[in-house]
Amino acid sequence: MTQADRWANDLAFVRSEIIRFARMDPQVILRDHAVDSDFTVPHPDGQGDLICGQEAGRRLTTIAEDVLTRPTLRARLSAHTVREHTKREFSHRFLQNDRQIDRRSAQRLLSAVEKSVARELVNLTHYIPCHVVTGEAPKLFEIGPVKFRPRRIFLEELSEDLDRYVNSSIGLMERQEQDTKRTTQGSPDHARRWVEQLRDGLLAHFSGFEWIAEVSVCRCEPAVSRQRARQTVESALDILRLILGEHHSDRMRVSGTPLAPLEGAQLTRASDGTIDISLSRSWNGQGLGKHWWSLFQSPEVAPRMAAASIALASVASMAPDHPLCERFIDAAGWYGQAILETSPAAKTIKYMTSIERIVLADSHDEVTSTVVARAAALCVDPGDQDHSRWRALVTRLYDARSRLVHGSMSPYSPTLERIAWDTGDVARCTLIRGLDLFSELNLSKKITTKELNRALATHVERILSIAPLNCVDSNPGADPAKLRTPFVRATRAKLRQLRQLLRRSRRTQN
Repeated sequence: MTQADRWANDLAFVRSEIIRFARMDPQVILRDHAVDSDFTVPHPDGQGDLICGQEAGRRLTTIAEDVLTRPTLRARLSAHTVREHTKREFSHRFLQNDRQIDRRSAQRLLSAVEKSVARELVNLTHYIPCHVVTGEAPKLFEIGPVKFRPRRIFLEELSEDLDRYVNSSIGLMERQEQDTKRTTQGSPDHARRWVEQLRDGLLAHFSGFEWIAEVSVCRCEPAVSRQRARQTVESALDILRLILGEHHSDRMRVSGTPLAPLEGAQLTRASDGTIDISLSRSWNGQGLGKHWWSLFQSPEVAPRMAAASIALASVASMAPDHPLCERFIDAAGWYGQAILETSPAAKTIKYMTSIERIVLADSHDEVTSTVVARAAALCVDPGDQDHSRWRALVTRLYDARSRLVHGSMSPYSPTLERIAWDTGDVARCTLIRGLDLFSELNLSKKITTKELNRALATHVERILSIAPLNCVDSNPGADPAKLRTPFVRATRAKLRQLRQLLRRSRRTQN
């Protein structure tokens, strides 16, 4: 059966179900078909709905999903929007006009739905408040298609647009009231209060954030556009988190992402009956010191930031056939989610999933050995003469992850805090070195799974030729502090200097 034949059969079934339910007694529907009554299509005359039933609703959803696979619409519309357009078009063609259902009419229905939903696609620029860093910062910095501006500068640039918005919105509301002859005494004041309330609400929300991210999304339904914009900004922060590491980025947030309370209070009672009170206070955004952005302009970090920006721009623009870009952004997303987690068990699993997204090109019979070999090869410094310790460490961490996932290890084990820390270090190194490898392969190249597998295997062989497994470490608890790459050590040293400068400046101000 061809796809067009399936469409025709499904559409014929939907119409037969509508007729069946239309002939059914309403009491019978309420008693025996309560679930079916939740699935409807619009009535041809535009008044109310007609019951089609659960199975017919499922088939209409399948047809809508087929429309969503069209290249011009993929990932640009929600399934709900396409399904509603499909229902309306079905009602118009096969209920109101009573057209015959066959392969040709089914194909025409889908073509009509495709044209109809295409009118929902718009180009929008989104402004999303977020917590990035506190203190002094550049007036503008960019990561891929995302521009970050301090809130103060952004609102200064936006002030004239806000005034125009208020005036034009008030004028529009007054004209609409006049057209409908509903003008009453004081209605202009009511319109002004309503519009000014919108403006003031926006400013009040933005005032809780130090940064505003700007990103443009082309040809998407508004709801999907907002979702993609937020995802793109989150991915940009994931790149910052990857470069800075967990303990220098754990307070970076996009608006709407839960954050630990800024102020807290704890009350305890000792065994002798006395009570104790303690207060805590923190801040939004990351305190990185006065010259934090200089780290991203260093010779070692700048090329990686450029490569990560290329990957983000490719994914954000929904460019087809760039699997390496998608793979890196996915891995950085898992890494960023791990940082935001408060549970060491969840951190461990998500950190390890980010590693798998880099090193596993497809399914393997021997997943553990593949992950261990490739992650260790990516983490080892080319100057090392032996990388057995890396393999031992990754083996230990992957075993902990497996025991967590399969239930043989408690998520509250006291050893998990150290395991999560070590897994985060390995994940960060794997992702950064994986980005280097992807850049060598050409991030914008359409690469097959087979080619990526070959490239990863070749990298393992190259590392083995430089640092063979000639002294296999039998201690799986090897100290990861001795294994951190020069990049990780240099980055942490730079951040320590920035934090020291920040503390000195605060003491001077006090």
